[in-house]
Amino acid sequence: MAGLERVATVREHSLTGEPAAGRLATRDPSLSPFDRALGPGRPRVRRPSRAHRLGGGCASARSSRAARPGGRAGASSRPGDRTYARDHRRGAGCGDDLDTRGGACARALAGGRIVSVALRLALQEQRAAELSTKVRRLLGPFTGTELALDSGCGTGALAAALAPLVGEVVGTDTNLGYLEAARELGLENAEFLEADSTRLPFEYGRFDISGCVRVLHHVRRPELAVSELARVTRHNGRVLIADQLGSVDPLRTPELDRFERLRDPTHQRLLPDADIRGYLDANDLVLTSFEVVHERVDLEERLALADVPEEQRVRVRGLAPGPVYEIEVGWYVARKPPP
Repeated sequence: MAGLERVATVREHSLTGEPAAGRLATRDPSLSPFDRALGPGRPRVRRPSRAHRLGGGCASARSSRAARPGGRAGASSRPGDRTYARDHRRGAGCGDDLDTRGGACARALAGGRIVSVALRLALQEQRAAELSTKVRRLLGPFTGTELALDSGCGTGALAAALAPLVGEVVGTDTNLGYLEAARELGLENAEFLEADSTRLPFEYGRFDISGCVRVLHHVRRPELAVSELARVTRHNGRVLIADQLGSVDPLRTPELDRFERLRDPTHQRLLPDADIRGYLDANDLVLTSFEVVHERVDLEERLALADVPEEQRVRVRGLAPGPVYEIEVGWYVARKPPP
């Protein structure tokens, strides 16, 4: 897959993250990473066997009502986050969203087609070494005891990069096919569960590291997904967000969105850099590192991997920026400051 190349352009890089304390050393080893993330007093699930983790079924998602103190569905445990709580009382979130990486597949159909698991796995394999290097550089140093979250994990790319570096990883997604593929990676210290990125079933401050990679442009309410990452991350913990960026030209982005939706029906909209920075700032997350990676994409290669019907390829080609085009992916690392 030589058609997709990357050239990194670093605009800013100054990481000041703090290593996590050794909080996992005394945890009950009989509990799954998911149970530990839920916290004390939360419902326990039996630790799945290796056969289960490698694809034998799907663990149930925990509801927001079960996961939040007091049992109020959608109420934020993050002090002062009135917007988050109000939006969820009105019903925004998982009921309406096309969630991360093709979640709610039945509503993401376009002519009976969704982006295949094969596409995700092919791109994941191609990007694995680069992602591992980037995670080490942007999120390090690591103590090896951190509890990490991959929200909108898809087929487990970020989880796989984090697993050798941390104590445990929890990956969440709403696409059962992607979750099964993630389990088949055989990561011994990872758990993959069905959950909505805009209503994560974890209590406040459970994770040392939280992240989502190439997720936000698939989410109808990306601000809620970022709010959830902030909520479940501990103070002095780190948050990683990476996503394809929209154009600074307000007339250009809708055109790109139409093209992306035709190529990938789970696509919602590309976010400009200012929007993502605004989401971080609204949740009191302090940006410590930012860089942009320019990627060259071979259109025909992507269409073939996504199994796009020939009649639809004609329309996609008509909207595409060109047979080989360039996209920008922004990488953001932020710290959640002390209260």
